[in-house]
Order: sequence, then C-alpha cells, then structure tokens
Amino acid sequence: QQAFIWACPPLKGDDYIFYAKPEDQKTPKDVRLRQWYLDMLEDCQRRNIVGKVSNMYDQYFSDKSLDASIVPYFEGDYFPGEAENIIKELNDE
Repeated sequence: QQAFIWACPPLKGDDYIFYAKPEDQKTPKDVRLRQWYLDMLEDCQRRNIVGKVSNMYDQYFSDKSLDASIVPYFEGDYFPGEAENIIKELNDE
C-alpha cells in the first residue's frame, strides 16, 4: 500500500545504507540524493509501478486539523528522535 523513503545522505564517516561502497565513491549531497529518488519515482510512475508520490509535509503537516500522532513511527527511524528533540526544546522555552 505505502512505502516510505528517507532521502538523507549519511554524515561523513557513517556507512549507513552505503555499507559496502568503495572508499573513493562519493556520498551524494542531500539535494542530489533527493532528486535521484524523485527521478526514479517519476520513471516508476510512467511505468505504472508506482501510483501516487507525496512527501511528509503534504501527507501529514499541511492540514492544520491533524497532529503529529498520525505520522508513522518506525523503530530506529530518524523522525521520532528529531520530533522528541523539538518537543523538548519547546517545553524548555
């Protein structure tokens, strides 16, 4: 039904998803990586492999009547930790 792609390159020194890459292979910057995913998804839409393509903002945050409880949380994912940091900062203010 749905797939989620986190398009954020690893920090220098982190292997992340590129675990077995050659030492001389460059890690793409965030803009380039995001564009690669968008291009791939557009091609998949043309080939009827993928239906609708969206993003977290449009899906979960553009409608002011919704709150963060509708955002999918995945164990070990970046977003829940970042959301908790933001909540803590807001509570500290």
